[in-house]
Parts: sequence; C-alpha cells; structure tokens
Amino acid sequence: MEGRADKAIKELMEYNRKLRQLHPSSDEISEYAKMLIDMGRAQGRLKTSYSGHYFGPRLHSTKRIRLHIDIGCSRIHLALDKNAARDFIRFIERRRLKAR
Repeated sequence: MEGRADKAIKELMEYNRKLRQLHPSSDEISEYAKMLIDMGRAQGRLKTSYSGHYFGPRLHSTKRIRLHIDIGCSRIHLALDKNAARDFIRFIERRRLKAR
C-alpha cells in the first residue's frame, strides 16, 4: 500500500516531467509570480534569485524547504510544492489556450 508521502513524491515527479515538457517561458514565470504577489500567495513560493538566468525545472529538497520544484528567471525563483506546481501548470495551459 502506497503512503501519502510516496504519493506526493510521485505527483511532484509527474509535475516536474510536465513542466519540462511545457518549458515555461520567462514571461509565463514572471506573470505567475506577479499573480502570486497580487493574490497574497507569494509566501514560501516566490524567492529572489541572484542569477538572472533561466533555470529549472528542478526537483529537489533543501534544509528549509521540503521536496519542491525550482524554476526561475530574471531574478524570480519559484519554489513550487505539489499544489503550487499543479496550479502553475494550469496557469500555463490556460494562458497558452487563450493565446491561440
């Protein structure tokens, strides 16, 4: 029987794979970060990056943050847990659908 932690890890691995396929643009990352700030949901999800370069998505954990996906660009660093990663994927898909 699969535990909750195992399920969460598998979900995050799937979201990481999906984000690699989608390859979010710098504009999509910036817009999502702005939306998080506007909605008051940036706490724990949005950090300042000291690199201006595009990076991620990368699945990993740190001493301070449990397993999460890092992605960023232009001084924006998103640290996405499974819920935030799912929301970011939906954001990208909706944005691209509108652009068609």
